[in-house]
Amino acid sequence: IPDEPFWRDVSPVPMRDPKGGNAVPAGAGELRLVRDGKGLWGSFTAPRKDVSDPKKGIWANDTLEFLFLPGKGREIVYQLAYDPVGGTFRRKQRLLPIAQPSDNSWTAPGTVFKAHRGENGWTAEFFFPLSIFEDEIREGETCAFNFVHTSPSSPRIYAGSSLTLGNNQNTMMFGSIRFAR
Repeated sequence: IPDEPFWRDVSPVPMRDPKGGNAVPAGAGELRLVRDGKGLWGSFTAPRKDVSDPKKGIWANDTLEFLFLPGKGREIVYQLAYDPVGGTFRRKQRLLPIAQPSDNSWTAPGTVFKAHRGENGWTAEFFFPLSIFEDEIREGETCAFNFVHTSPSSPRIYAGSSLTLGNNQNTMMFGSIRFAR
């Protein structure tokens, strides 16, 4: 659970307005990630109640979107998205050496995402096994990465870890994360 003491020692991923500007949108939340020999573990904490309806699609709800572009060759982008009411979206796409169509049948086996909704905010905890990445995210190496939190709340939340100019899949503008030893 994100309020466990362990997570307090993990620095949050810096957030920003993906379209530009220095202000972090109010309600953006905090993402924390760690890696062990099995995979990537994470927690997310949002300071206000989510706006999500199980009758609506994932992109109409509060959504957490993770995009990974591991390996030195940056050949395959992996996209995982979740909402607090059980909606999911997963895809992978080979970009190099020749761009291929998106594989929306990719299931990312072994991934876990659990959301906890409350009146004063919501949290999520998740696990992405290293086995889902063809180019493993190795300890000590960097991985191109983009994280985005969107919400149809008022005011709307659009916050991310990269300056992608409003295109969350703009891989040339992804930031990077490094899982230190």
